[in-house]
Amino acid sequence: MNRILRYIFHRDHLIVTLSAFMQLCLLGLIAFNLDFLNPVADALDNFSITDVFFDIQHSGSEPETNDLITLVDMTDLYARGDIANLLEEINLCDPLCIGVDLIFEGEKDDRLGNELLEGAVSGLVAPTIFAGKLTDYDSADEVFKGSVRSFFSEQIDITEAYTNLNDDMAGSCIRNFSIKLPYSGGEMFSFPAKIASLFDESVRSLNNEELLINFKNTRFPVVSYSDIRQKQDLIDGHIVLVGTMTEEQDMHNTPLGKMSGLELQAYTLLTLLEHKGIRDIPKWLTWLIAFFFCYLLELSIDALNRLIAKNNQSTLMVFLKESNIVAIVMLFLWVAFVCWLMFLLFVKHSINLSGGLILGLLALVCEGRDLYSSIIKALSVKHRDSVFVCTSLMNDD
Repeated sequence: MNRILRYIFHRDHLIVTLSAFMQLCLLGLIAFNLDFLNPVADALDNFSITDVFFDIQHSGSEPETNDLITLVDMTDLYARGDIANLLEEINLCDPLCIGVDLIFEGEKDDRLGNELLEGAVSGLVAPTIFAGKLTDYDSADEVFKGSVRSFFSEQIDITEAYTNLNDDMAGSCIRNFSIKLPYSGGEMFSFPAKIASLFDESVRSLNNEELLINFKNTRFPVVSYSDIRQKQDLIDGHIVLVGTMTEEQDMHNTPLGKMSGLELQAYTLLTLLEHKGIRDIPKWLTWLIAFFFCYLLELSIDALNRLIAKNNQSTLMVFLKESNIVAIVMLFLWVAFVCWLMFLLFVKHSINLSGGLILGLLALVCEGRDLYSSIIKALSVKHRDSVFVCTSLMNDD
């Protein structure tokens, strides 16, 4: 038993595992600090294994139609008088609540349209959330100082929430959302969080942190602005989000490809309502799990190599001993196992294990073995009697 424990906890396994971590840190420093490698760093920074999982979910089966949230597409509707009529029609269909993902900036020359819109907003019976946008971020105070609001917000008592998306204003892939953001000495809730809080008060107490959107395999019913009365069953008793579905300026990159801002808000709202947000495993625990898997990979490679070395009489065994195929096969098996485990945690428990880090470290274990073996052989040239060299498991002699 003691012999087995000494083998399992031999320093060589620890050194090989740590060397994989050192190589990853070194590669990270190079990739993120050399200008000509910026495209590589950006690509790595904009990749998440969750994108792959969501794609698998959506390609593997038919989507489930959501029976709570309905999207009303008004892409081709521009006149404020027409938008006023749309809101009145939706209001007559007894929706559960209305989310208007539109900002009516300033009073237009169409005075009649302005008045009709104000009248329609004043007459809304269902709880209604109107979109706003936070601006003028002060990085020193970490607060937004300004906002863009609808022109009638000063005259009519309305509820507003921001629709800013977490894309860093650079068109990056949107995976996260925030519950609330600091604004002029206070806080403002995000558009989906404000709507969700109408049905679940616990949303208000959530910390101001970025959460992952659950892009599960769901289809939201879409009703055109001209079909409200014909499809009243999709409005009555539903949460209705009004906005544009095909407006190019409101299309965003997501793990599922290009998606309208309105549909993004719907996925975020559903994530909050179902309490099925994707939970990230803490960084420190991810590193610990990565170390554990790398250590097991190193143990399995070394154990199999030692077994082959004891039976190296046949041509096949000699080939396996002299080639690196054992390490490659074991690496493939461990990568497959880790991918299966990550997918299982993601699908069954909505837990996101940072796969990129773990898979990258696993791939570097083989390099770590080669590097350590080369160091041992180099040291043995002049320090053949060294305890470090003689007790090494990497010693092929």
